[in-house]
Amino acid sequence: MIITRTPLRISFVGGGSDLPAFYNKSVGRVVSTAINKYIFIGINERFEKNFRIGYSVTEIVDKPEQVKNTRVQAALNHFNIKKGLEIISVADIPSKGTGLGSSSSFAVGLLSGLSQYLGSHLHKDRKDLAEAACKLEIETLKEQIGKQDQYAAAFGGLNYIEFHSDKVIVEAIKISSAKTEEFKNHLLVLYTGVSRSATDNSKILTKNLISDEIRFSAQKQLADAAIPFKNKLIKGDFKALGEILHDGWLLKKKTSGAISNKLVDNIYNLGMKNGAWGGKLLGAGGGGFMLFLAPPKNHKKLLTTFSKLQKLDVGFDDHGAKVIFNRYEYQ
Repeated sequence: MIITRTPLRISFVGGGSDLPAFYNKSVGRVVSTAINKYIFIGINERFEKNFRIGYSVTEIVDKPEQVKNTRVQAALNHFNIKKGLEIISVADIPSKGTGLGSSSSFAVGLLSGLSQYLGSHLHKDRKDLAEAACKLEIETLKEQIGKQDQYAAAFGGLNYIEFHSDKVIVEAIKISSAKTEEFKNHLLVLYTGVSRSATDNSKILTKNLISDEIRFSAQKQLADAAIPFKNKLIKGDFKALGEILHDGWLLKKKTSGAISNKLVDNIYNLGMKNGAWGGKLLGAGGGGFMLFLAPPKNHKKLLTTFSKLQKLDVGFDDHGAKVIFNRYEYQ
């Protein structure tokens, strides 16, 4: 058996500029971090010659083309796997529509595990692994999503990432462990109680970016904000980071009417009134997790205000996608 562990991510600024509709016109930029919440995927040979796929449902089929999970089917086809396997996945938190990049983390972890199983090089090169996941989701499955989630999952760490029409550049943001801990202590992540498909929201966003120059201009400002966000983070100016998040959230809502709704606006406005410096909804929009950046002394007041919302305790992950167990190494 092989088990992979792949982190989810928090995107701070620039989300949406990692879509082809944007970076084919202008350079996309994001700042994001992998977090210590994971998707685990187990891969094991089956005595039977069929396939057993376990996630929120269980599939038992004879051939890869009969698998209903599109990412699993595409990954099996990518490696031309015909013999029977069991593939199971377990997630630390709900794995769809929460805005933490879980679908792409699943793809990265699955490709990493299958690569290890077959003795391929893919799991050893983070860039190749991220690009393979991008190709699987964007080109093979035709999903209208961006590239930042795959790179965040494969690389791990706190990164500034640029998206060009012909390449992706990942730059690790180097700050001390003490400053990293201080930054983490300013973050508060709350579950809104509403999940939504990132693919559906990205379809709306993609359409708007192409058809409306005003929205495109707003998205460009969001992408460009990644540079001052990175610089202020290095300096440890956390209040300025909150202000960039706040300005970014207001801009983000201009890119699509589907980004926010009455519930989300109420949560955000209440957070700002109770001590947050800034924040944003994580992911494509409409629901999922709300991120606030606030001085630690104000967290207790915020948690009291949002006593009915579930807090997500997060730390940062520096490892990225990783094979944590391989029984075949010991045979």
